Order: sequence, then structure tokens, then C-alpha cells
Amino acid sequence: MHRPTHTPSSTPRRRLARILRHFPALLLLAGCAAQSAPAPVPEGTTAYALENGAWWTGERFEPRTMYVAGGTFSARRPARVDSVVNLAGGFVVPPFGDAHAHHFESLQMAQRVGPMYLRDGIFYGMSLTNWMDRAAVMPYWARTETMDVAWADAGITGPHGHPILIYETLARGRYDFNADSLRPWTDRRAEGKAYFIIRSQAELDEAWPRIVSGRPDVIKTYLVNSERHAQNARDTSRLGHVGLDPALLPFVVRRAHADGLRVAAHVESAADFRTALDAGVDMLAHLPGYHLPAGGDAAIRRLTDADAQRAARAGLVVIAGPLRGIVGYTSTDTAAVRAARELQIHNLATLRRAGVRVAIGSDTYGQDAAPEAAYTAGLGVFTPAEMLRMWSETTPRLIFPTRRIGRLEGGYEASLLVLGCDPLARWECTADVRLRIKQGQRIDVPPPPAST
Repeated sequence: MHRPTHTPSSTPRRRLARILRHFPALLLLAGCAAQSAPAPVPEGTTAYALENGAWWTGERFEPRTMYVAGGTFSARRPARVDSVVNLAGGFVVPPFGDAHAHHFESLQMAQRVGPMYLRDGIFYGMSLTNWMDRAAVMPYWARTETMDVAWADAGITGPHGHPILIYETLARGRYDFNADSLRPWTDRRAEGKAYFIIRSQAELDEAWPRIVSGRPDVIKTYLVNSERHAQNARDTSRLGHVGLDPALLPFVVRRAHADGLRVAAHVESAADFRTALDAGVDMLAHLPGYHLPAGGDAAIRRLTDADAQRAARAGLVVIAGPLRGIVGYTSTDTAAVRAARELQIHNLATLRRAGVRVAIGSDTYGQDAAPEAAYTAGLGVFTPAEMLRMWSETTPRLIFPTRRIGRLEGGYEASLLVLGCDPLARWECTADVRLRIKQGQRIDVPPPPAST
């Protein structure tokens, strides 16, 4: 009996095999079709092209044309283009960030520092301890034409700890940090408003609803020389020389993470760095050795390769500054400043070798992060490309980790700066901001005042 060449099921199988053989090519054609299709323009919005610019890729600058539709970037030409912006050969970078500041919660200060930040191309800021009563200033920062701010609200410290002295002087309308003027110590005007004193896990549990009542974006904690905490805590004659009991930090982290909040830790020494790592904090608000008091011990502030490798594995981000404040901390003694600078370079280089992410923060009342970024670049630890990524990508994304910012790619927020010269050639070019666009909207700021 003659057998048929094909069984009833063999023909469909062979058809399927032929289709599968051509499947990669079909996918490629479909992808090309999708790429060539015009990008949609959301109803009620405008679309425009950005031409004749050199765009930062994260590694280098490349000429390209990009489009903005509905406040986001598109590499594809939209279905319609309402206008064309000629960038005149400028260098396009994402806006910068300041991950450590304390002057956003006062409307008077906001109106003073807000334009300064925008002039310097800084669109994102993080307040790492502020007065919790910030309702009056929130409408100011809620506008597209101002920078965006994340809030930590009141910090968590121990009795007589940092930053009690700072906020108690501010509560009295001064900025002199004169401890003698605060006696008697029992008069605490800022407690529960700008800082919380926590002595035990029970106190933490009791205070927690108030700590998070303002819906902060991050929880700020204070560690100050953990290696001497017990000894320093016994000294009740002064303020600011101590911080939170290191044994309580894991409980703070646990509560914060359970509520979906990140934790930042102020640190001074290498022991603080390790304590914060052990507790599982998300970011450090300082580099150990960011300052070295005259006659201070550099050894207790020096990081090891093992410290940095642990931090890299944990995904910890270190907000390095304020590094440029060493002259104020160490006096103007040339040898003391040199020793402080060498310590900074050592610790930054140790973090860089391990691949730890470093962010820029000013922590300087009334100033933004531009001088801090320039100082850090001048240390020579990081390449210009690394510095540019640090300030325009790592720092903004640390501040707002759920937003699509820090890159000039399709689907990201259409926020950018156009610089007049190449910052990879000269870091000073980061100050030559010719155009500012935030979420698709051009931002114009007045020139700086003649005097401050």
C-alpha cells in the first residue's frame, strides 16, 4: 500500500517551521515600522524639535535631534511638530541636583535661594532635616517654574545630640550656634518640630506617628562618633558632640522601610560609616572626613577598601559634601587644610575603586551645590565624565528615585540644560547655562542681584 508523503499533521508542522525560520526577520521589520511611526502627541499639548545640539549620552556628547511632546522626550518625530528650537551647537545635559540642604522650608529663604538654584541649573533638591511645619512654602515649590524638593522633616538624634544646637539657635532667631546662649538646656523650642530625641525603642515606637505625620520622603538620622558614643553621651555640659545611640539605628531603619521610606544617616567617622552599613541605611549624608578639625584624628575618619566594597554591595549612596568647607573647619592653616584635603581624596578614591555611587550635596545655608561640585571636580579623583554623571544623574535620581529623570532619552522627563561649552574639556562650562527646560517648559530666571 502506497504511503502518503505527508501525514495530515506534517503540513501544519512544516508551515510553522517556515514561519519560525523567518520570525527574527519579521520582528526586525515590525521594530522598524514601530520606530518609523510618528510619536503620539498628547491632546492639548504642544510638540517641538530640538536641533543643532550635542547631547550627553552618559559617556560622551553626540549630535542629534530630539523631540519633546507632552513634557517628555522622544527620539522619534512626533505626528506634528509645532516649532523648532535651534540649540546653536550647545552642549545638552540633564539638570543638576543638590542632595543635602536645609533652607527650603522658609518662604523667605525659598524666594531667595530658589532663583539661585535655577540659575545654576539645579532643578532637584533634598532637605535633609527641616522644620516640619512647611505647609506655607509648599505652593511655592509645587510650580513647574521652581525646583523640585524632597523632604526629610525632623531628624532623629539622642539627648544633647546634633543638630539640637543649630535648630535651637534658629528657633531663637539667631544663627550664631552659641551654646552658652541656650541655657537652661530644658528650654527646647524646636524639639518635635525640627528634631526628635529618641532614647529607647519604646520612645521610637511612641514618637513614630509624629515623625511620619508630615509624610516625609526620607528619614534623617544622626550618628556622631559612634566609637565613643557611651563616653560622649555622659557629657551633658554641651550640645552637638553626640548623636543617636547606634544600637537604636536598626530599629529606625526597620520602621522606615516597613513604611516604604528610605533612611539617611549623618556620619562623622569611619565607625559611623560601618554602623550605618550594619543597620541597612540607604544613604550617607556626609563622607567621613568631609571635615577634619584642627588637631583632629584623621585615622578614625579613614575608610578602608573593605568598607567601600561592603557599601558597594549594599547599594549605599554617599552624599560627599560639604567638602569645600574644610577651610572653615580647620582654620586657614595650610598644613591642616592639606591634611584634610588628603583625607578627602583618600576616602573618595577608596569609594571610587569599589564602585560606590557618590552624590553632590551643599549642606551650606544660603548656598547651592555648584561650588561644591566645582570643588569636588578640582580634587582630581573623578574624571570629568564621572563628575557629570554624578551631578546630573546620580544626584537627581537619589533625590527622586521613582521619577524618570537624569537621562536624555525617550520616555524621560523633558528637562535639560544647554551649556555654552564642553564640560568635559572645562568643568567651568557647567556654569555657562544658556537654556533651561523643565518638563518641556522653558524656564527663564532673572540675573543674580548685584549684592546679597
